[in-house]
Amino acid sequence: MKRSTITTVLLVVVLGGLVASTGYAFNLMTSYKDKYESQSKTNDRLVEENKKIADISKKNAEELEKQKKSIEELEKKNKELTAAETTTGQNVQGVQSQVNQDVAQQPITDYQSEEDKQFIEQKSAENKERIAQEEAKANEPQYAVFEGNAYRFAINNGITTDELLSLNGLSDITQLVSNQSYRIK
Repeated sequence: MKRSTITTVLLVVVLGGLVASTGYAFNLMTSYKDKYESQSKTNDRLVEENKKIADISKKNAEELEKQKKSIEELEKKNKELTAAETTTGQNVQGVQSQVNQDVAQQPITDYQSEEDKQFIEQKSAENKERIAQEEAKANEPQYAVFEGNAYRFAINNGITTDELLSLNGLSDITQLVSNQSYRIK
């Protein structure tokens, strides 16, 4: 064969190999590009989902913080009400005691008629009886029906959960049964 023919054949073979290699490389690049784009879309979707999860977590944390503050405020109000009830109860007892002393010390004078004396003694006896009944009633146990939330039940009845358990001889709030009466005072 002639040298130019050999050169041409070699040139055709080399060019054919280059074209084939280029085609293979192009197909390989296209495949990698498709995989990259698919992975990129998946990554973008995961980033968006992570942002949504972070937003939900943030909202849940904020709601939990609000609930904690609300509970703290309710406990503070409960303590204030309990203190006010104690003070009010002591004041009522003090006033009742003072009235009893005043009535007992008030002399029935001679210038009052017998009818006035009887009226005063009757009213004094009625007042003493009424005061005794009110004191007895104040010391009577009171009951309420429990409906599921021990903390709310205790707060609504002006006591703490520890006081509720103590009044009823219980050691844990899980021992409370719905629709059952429990002592609250």
